[in-house]
Amino acid sequence: MPRIWKAVACICLLTVGIVLVLTFRRNRQEPARQAVAVEPATPTDLVAHYDIGNNSTFDAPGCWQAVPRGPQTLGNVPFQIGGLIQLWGKGPAGMGRVYRDKVEGLPVKGKFETLYILHGASFATADGTPIAEVVFRYMDGTATTNEIQFGTNVRDWWQPRSERHPSANDPANKVVWRGRHPSLPGWAKSLRLFGTALRNPKPGTEVNAVDLVSTKSQVTWIVLAMTAGPAGFMKVAPKLDLDESEETEVDATDPDQKK
Repeated sequence: MPRIWKAVACICLLTVGIVLVLTFRRNRQEPARQAVAVEPATPTDLVAHYDIGNNSTFDAPGCWQAVPRGPQTLGNVPFQIGGLIQLWGKGPAGMGRVYRDKVEGLPVKGKFETLYILHGASFATADGTPIAEVVFRYMDGTATTNEIQFGTNVRDWWQPRSERHPSANDPANKVVWRGRHPSLPGWAKSLRLFGTALRNPKPGTEVNAVDLVSTKSQVTWIVLAMTAGPAGFMKVAPKLDLDESEETEVDATDPDQKK
């Protein structure tokens, strides 16, 4: 009997030890789970920063009238669409459309993992060409700069019929909207807007503002909306991104016409 009781006592001690170890590990992991908690996706109010005057083409007759406005969910991301921020590009400037070379102090604030951008481009250039920079400015005085590249992140918002790669090269960038307008020229297949999930390299540091800067390329970068939120939020139907619903036709007409 003494041996049996000794065995029982050992089993009880072992059980208690396991429970204590598991409890200790759970208590250590709990703060880590709280630390990575993220806020819901929050659209940014860009009204005070949209183009004005002669450059405010969003409400003018033409293709922009086909774009949805107000609160919209595109690619699973909530956006607030109310205008355009267009940055200087050599192509449009040569046609008299001279835009700002930078827009500073966009009110993107707080701690977040990803900045979702609803955007497009006017004119085209070689894939991989930087067309703009997105600068995160933090409350601690530091800043980080992210490149927006043609082909990698965005393409012409007028999709040419001759285009062989209708989606962006980087999987973090998707076509989230497609549409048409009667004024679209024959060489263009459809209208489209891209969604980009731009990772915040310092998610634990509070962001104070975001700046947009043109790289003075051939292309004008066009931003319609921004939303700060958790990573992995953007979800897009593959057919929408790849434009598989229609057969692409070849048209040799010059795509660099006025838009």
